[in-house]
Amino acid sequence: MKTSEIENIFELFNIEIRNNSRANEDIDKYYWDEYLKYLELEYNLINENLKNREIEDILHDPFIEDLELIDLYNHLFKLCNTIFEKSGNYYWIYILKMVNILLNNGNIKINSIYSTYSIFLASRGDYNSAFKFSLLDLNINKKIKNYSEISNSSVILANYNIPWNLHLKFSEDFNREGMRYSLKSEEKTSGVYSSFHYIVNSYYLGKNLTYLKQEKSNIFNFVNIVKNDLALSTISSFEFLINKLIGEINRDTICSEYYPSDLDIIEDKSHTLYTYGINIYNIMKAQVLYILGNYKEGYEILTEVENSISILGSLNSIAEYYFIDSLLLTKLICNSDLETREEYFDKLKENQLKMKTWSLNCPENFYHKYLLVEAEIAGIEYKHWKASSLYDLAILEAKKNEFIQNEGIAYECASIFYFQKRNLELGEKYLLEAYRCYKEWGALAKCELMKSNFSELLVEEEFQDNQIHY
Repeated sequence: MKTSEIENIFELFNIEIRNNSRANEDIDKYYWDEYLKYLELEYNLINENLKNREIEDILHDPFIEDLELIDLYNHLFKLCNTIFEKSGNYYWIYILKMVNILLNNGNIKINSIYSTYSIFLASRGDYNSAFKFSLLDLNINKKIKNYSEISNSSVILANYNIPWNLHLKFSEDFNREGMRYSLKSEEKTSGVYSSFHYIVNSYYLGKNLTYLKQEKSNIFNFVNIVKNDLALSTISSFEFLINKLIGEINRDTICSEYYPSDLDIIEDKSHTLYTYGINIYNIMKAQVLYILGNYKEGYEILTEVENSISILGSLNSIAEYYFIDSLLLTKLICNSDLETREEYFDKLKENQLKMKTWSLNCPENFYHKYLLVEAEIAGIEYKHWKASSLYDLAILEAKKNEFIQNEGIAYECASIFYFQKRNLELGEKYLLEAYRCYKEWGALAKCELMKSNFSELLVEEEFQDNQIHY
């Protein structure tokens, strides 16, 4: 690594910080172009250093002994934290430079950066390599029994890599591992992230909401040990959403105002991590609004997320954002003017291109989502046979992979489709199945809403005889 290269990047960073408040598009574009140039150079160098090597084999590389090189690496690592807090730009250049140091010189016993690099790879769509680098980092840290870094590697593997490669349920063990190892170390932050991502992923998995509420209490006790504001307030807000679905809070409250604990205890709302937490919460909130039939409010919530969605890196919440965004668009599109309809259709197509890519990489998590939105689009376009077939496929995929809440959503969308086509028999059957799924999930507020809208159809004792079998 040349000293002149490091100084150039330092200067870029310092200039950007100085000009951060200046609205000069020419200056911004110049330094952004410079950033991209440096970034691509480092990325290409990593691929060059990896040529003819398997990522897994890096585990057996020797550890760096050169103290001067270790000091340089640690200096870059500390600088990364400063950059991340003050500016999103130039952060990744340092990460990639540290990866090249390791690939050229061997592994390091502290602050291994391969897990962080995996987030960069996943954001570029290289999910397989990202997974391998994340697993490599975990194994390196286990090899030297670095408990704090094991915890950090676990949280990244569980939440930034597994969802794109394996069923989301496999994230649970690694999030639990992240919590367990954080308790063995002095650094508890990674364990805190594992704890609230465990709750978020459990929600996305469709675990019973009453059970999830109990799990939240256990997790909250863990988080309380380290007094992490982000996790404490985020988990409290998640409980509010769960209570909405269970029916312990008035259904209309969520539409009119935020719950008092909506991350308000974080004093610095300009901090990157505040945006990170509020984005995850708002994505989940939009889903709740969709389920309760408040489509306009749900879409407005997601527009608050749109401009800062990149802060989530390669979290599974990214895919949930596009899924809920698409479902909301399909509900709003029919009552929109021609220009807005075209805008919504363009956005749906863009969303579906992303979901199709993710479906090909990990059908267990994403294929049923892709199919359901395709079914809704087919219904809007009056392709009735296609819509009918796609609804059934979406239901089968959701059922097979045990996403009970999405199975319920698919049944409900199909029932609305059949009612609109005056096929009352199929409409009723699919409605009953939707009710069964929501009840099994524990969304009793949704069940009560359905009963108030279809009181003559939703007779509990008739459910068994009306079940649809595939």
